[in-house]
Amino acid sequence: MHRTQRTLYSVAVLGAALFLGTAARSRAQYNVAADFSTLQNPNGVWQYGESATELGAFSLYTHGVTTDVGLPGWNNATTGTHPPYVDYNNTGAQFTGLTATYSAGGLGQHPGSLGEYSMSVFTAPTAGTYSISGAFTGIDFHYPTSTDDHVVLQNGATVSSLFDVNVNEYGVAHPFTLTQFLGAGESIRFETGYGTNGNFVGDSTGLSANITAASAVPELGSGLSFGGLIAIAGLGLVRRRRSR
Repeated sequence: MHRTQRTLYSVAVLGAALFLGTAARSRAQYNVAADFSTLQNPNGVWQYGESATELGAFSLYTHGVTTDVGLPGWNNATTGTHPPYVDYNNTGAQFTGLTATYSAGGLGQHPGSLGEYSMSVFTAPTAGTYSISGAFTGIDFHYPTSTDDHVVLQNGATVSSLFDVNVNEYGVAHPFTLTQFLGAGESIRFETGYGTNGNFVGDSTGLSANITAASAVPELGSGLSFGGLIAIAGLGLVRRRRSR
């Protein structure tokens, strides 16, 4: 191989490696509990709030609160420390408050007395295919938990359910595993309602959710990185050199 060809080939390989490295790094991962913030809502790709019905309009929680179980969380300012709310066990150990037991680092959702759905919402920062996995688990050991829970796709005013389950026991995980293409700005809502019994008492529900951007759509300046441009240019020069 001619020296110039070897140089161009090396540039192309280096550029391809940089491009693939950028692509690998673009597979961002998000976790509903680990990413929880007691300081701001919205918090990056996450926000916490409620809706009057399962597929109803989303309303952002605006009140940072220590909930009635004794953990930090978010609710609306009209209910004091009471549901509906989303809260998080930041104690570093298993925690029991009132009749609910949270795992260390666990996130809980509790519906409201008027049937309000409490929820955590993920909004896709870029278009791509996302892997979504997790579980809803009853964490009230006394009553026990009796809720209806949903994974819901929202694109503007268009809302549709992807997964539905009734949680009617304590300590049993109800898992979900989904693969979903999301446009930038589309949302996945993880919702907890008060169930078929129409009673919100004792309805603390644990939520675990992991989201991975399995294949982000390349964008100029991000997915098509400087390394990618080098790779394309280098391979083009190699081809041109060989054609001569």
